[in-house]
Amino acid sequence: IATRAPEHYAALVAGNSAINSTGDFKNKKIGTVVGSAAHNLLKKFLAKSGLGFEDIELLNVSPGDTQTVLATGLVDAVITWEPNIIRAVDSGVARTVASGADADLLGVNTIVVRHEYAEENREILKEVLKQYERGAGLLSELDDQSLTKLGKPLHLTADQIRKIIPKYDYSAVIADSSVHALQDTIDFLVHIGVLKESYDISNHLVKD
Repeated sequence: IATRAPEHYAALVAGNSAINSTGDFKNKKIGTVVGSAAHNLLKKFLAKSGLGFEDIELLNVSPGDTQTVLATGLVDAVITWEPNIIRAVDSGVARTVASGADADLLGVNTIVVRHEYAEENREILKEVLKQYERGAGLLSELDDQSLTKLGKPLHLTADQIRKIIPKYDYSAVIADSSVHALQDTIDFLVHIGVLKESYDISNHLVKD
């Protein structure tokens, strides 16, 4: 597991919007990347309020267009992820009304390798994970110069990077909660027709 980050995902609305919670989504235009974790989060937001996709107008919106579609009123809300969230909020265009944590989305991101490679190179993978965890542990110690360099390709300031980092749990341990979250993602993709059939994710994990 690369990260677990419920706060990495959020529902955004325009700064002057009358929407104050995801319970206000009925009959609204909601944008997200169809087939993404954010799409799954939207499903969870709606279900929490007794709603379904039939109660909204779903629009496929690129993450990079988040600020534009909110500022121009093309959508009433966007479900997206970092760094799109902090860019939109800090610009004054948007505000957050809910995050993944409000709908029990764990926000699991994975490190994926071919099965054959994993079987033949377990010691290499152990060292990679060891260094990954070491690097993650040093994130809180980065100075402004390092944070600025890290943020440059993302068009983020050092302060913005500093705010984003704590949103992620970089522990590489595959916990039961992570397995459940990954299975939930698979089942969602089957539900919307992206995958033809479900499968047991636990049969594709390397835990030792």
